Amino acid sequence: MTCTGCENKLLRALNAAPSVCNIKTSFVLCRAEFDYDSGVATLQALVHILEQRTGFSIKPVNVGKTRELRLGIAVKLDELLAFALPEGVESVSRADKDVVVVLYDPHLIGARDVLTAYASFSPTLAPEPRDPAMTAGARHIRTLLLRTVLSARLTIPVLVLAWAPLPAHPRAYAIASLVLATLVQVLVTGPIYRSAFASLVVARVAETDVLVVLSTTAAYVYSVVACGLGLAGRTLEGGTGFFETSTLLVTLIVLGQLVSAYARQRALEAISIRTLQQDVAQLVRPDEVEEEVDARLLQYGDMFKVAPDAMVITDGVVCAGVSEVDESMMTGEARPVPKSIGSGVVAGTVNGLSTLLVRVTRLPGENTISEIAAMVDDARLSRAKVQALVDRVVGRFVPAIAVVAIVVFVIWVAVGRAVRGRSGGGAAASALTYAIAVLAVSCPCAIGLAVPMVILIAGGVAAKQGLVFKAATTLEVARTVNRVVFDKTGTLTQGTLSIVASEVWPAEDFDVTAMVIELVKDSKHPVARAVSEHLKAKTGDSALVAKLDKVEMITGKGMQCTFGDSLIRGGNPAWL
Repeated sequence: MTCTGCENKLLRALNAAPSVCNIKTSFVLCRAEFDYDSGVATLQALVHILEQRTGFSIKPVNVGKTRELRLGIAVKLDELLAFALPEGVESVSRADKDVVVVLYDPHLIGARDVLTAYASFSPTLAPEPRDPAMTAGARHIRTLLLRTVLSARLTIPVLVLAWAPLPAHPRAYAIASLVLATLVQVLVTGPIYRSAFASLVVARVAETDVLVVLSTTAAYVYSVVACGLGLAGRTLEGGTGFFETSTLLVTLIVLGQLVSAYARQRALEAISIRTLQQDVAQLVRPDEVEEEVDARLLQYGDMFKVAPDAMVITDGVVCAGVSEVDESMMTGEARPVPKSIGSGVVAGTVNGLSTLLVRVTRLPGENTISEIAAMVDDARLSRAKVQALVDRVVGRFVPAIAVVAIVVFVIWVAVGRAVRGRSGGGAAASALTYAIAVLAVSCPCAIGLAVPMVILIAGGVAAKQGLVFKAATTLEVARTVNRVVFDKTGTLTQGTLSIVASEVWPAEDFDVTAMVIELVKDSKHPVARAVSEHLKAKTGDSALVAKLDKVEMITGKGMQCTFGDSLIRGGNPAWL
């Protein structure tokens, strides 16, 4: 989909479909979500109806309880498709030349079990496909790029023939311009004609494509008539046409569409919250053998190791180890949270200095990160209230511009005859250029694109900053907020701890401040970092009388070391 007219066309088709409700669409994401009564119509039947009524190519996205596993099969692909389905596998279908898609219930059969069941076919994990919106967008950009290049290569000779100081061969130039302009009109403008016709006839929506069709067709048809009369030896007053206008107009329009599509694609790629999801897990088997596996092969009940300073790959429960986990991504709390046996950990959070062994409770793709990403997507699919106003404006925009173009044409015909004293043909030819100009400048209508792009980009940027908008209306009214009430303390911070006040009691045989700095200098704990930065700024570099030995971190308590024959500790009061 390329504009709000496309989206309105899809909405009309969905509203007219049997037993469809709770419709959400987004032309920026090229996606629609809706509920339907499966007893009245199957999904395949609905997709077929929608494709007929809209002219779009529609692909269902699996969002049910089943999971999808893409396998690469080098040999015996047909035999695999005919192979009896293992328990828990719902379907096997061909996705590409050497790739099959297996839909399975992860509660009945795990991903590695699926590989084992098809071991005789030597399966391998196939690369994950891109997001459908990304794939459709990239394909659309390639198509527009080809059309733009083709249109430019056909338009440039027409411009040269019209404007360059060439030897006088008007008949040959007219024929060449006619052929080139016709190719532009058929090959480049053809898809726009089809889209505009489908919108008017099927969905009864006047999209901005109608303006493109009206302006280019007017210029082309007038030029064809003028060229035909010129070749027949009769000159149409007002000139022999302006093929350069129709061809250049088409080229500029498809170039504008290409730039708009590229900008939308860049925005989609830049703000995916799912990039926080890790791809590889350190699996620990029951015999305690460790193996690095693709995250897609994790199963319920698996145990995986989280190394120090590593990101937790998916939601789970700690089975062994004691550490502290930075959960600021989820809670905004700067202070790490102690984790021990039985504690829950969340995907995307960062482990501290000790190793944890975690049992999987939620698979990648359905964990906390995925839920946040789904909430962000839901916000993008929701419609701001101002969008309804924009839709009304866009819906009346095309008819209004068409009326304005007609009025402009009539006025300039009258001016040409009454003021300039020109004949009817000359006045009409001049007036037609003004009418085409009105239509042309209105073609790249950014009105409908503005609001959805704002929702798309603002929602993604906010999610990366830890703020999730659940609906576009929330984002819309945020500008009117003048008071905010928070239900939790400790989160309204800069994300790093700082020292409010400090007091040091000096010792006789060593520098206490230097001792503390040396004790905490290698710690990544936010409290230790705050203490170290505060003391360094306050006293500068100091030299110790003796070197500290056996410096270690005690998880959930603090730091300790030996200094000579003494044990030195720094940490929370209960431990000290």
